Amino acid sequence: MTHREDSASRSSRLRGTESFETVASALFAPLRVSDPGPQEFDAVVDHTAIGPVVVVRIQATAATVTRDNRSITSTDMEWMHFNLHHHGQLTAAQDDRTATVKPGELYACDNTRPYRLIGTDPSDMTVLCIPGPVWAGTRTP
Repeated sequence: MTHREDSASRSSRLRGTESFETVASALFAPLRVSDPGPQEFDAVVDHTAIGPVVVVRIQATAATVTRDNRSITSTDMEWMHFNLHHHGQLTAAQDDRTATVKPGELYACDNTRPYRLIGTDPSDMTVLCIPGPVWAGTRTP
C-alpha cells in the first residue's frame, strides 16, 4: 500500500477474484485471492486515508486471501492490519496460530509475515492499516 496524502474516500465494486486481488494488493501488499466457486466472486471495497493510516471496509463473497513468502519482498511497505469482523465466518492463520473469527471480534495480521484468511461465507470487515514506523512508535520497550 502506498502512502496517500489526501483523505478522499474511494469505493470499488468488483467482480471476480482477479480484480479484487489487484485492488487488495494495491491497498495492502501483494496477495493471492481464490474463491471456492461456483458462485461468481463479488466484493465492495471502500477506503480512505487519514494521515499515514488507511481504513478499508471490505464486503465480499467467500474467498481465501493468501500472503505467502513468495509475495513478501524487502521493498514492501510494512503494515499492521487490525481487522474488525462484522459478518460471516472467517479463519485467520499466521505463524503457528489459527483462529476462527466471529462477528464482533478483532484480529491482527502483520504483513511482513505470511498469513491466510479463509472466508467460507460472505463476509464484511473493517481493516485499520497502520504503517510499521507508526506502529513501532507505539510499542513500549
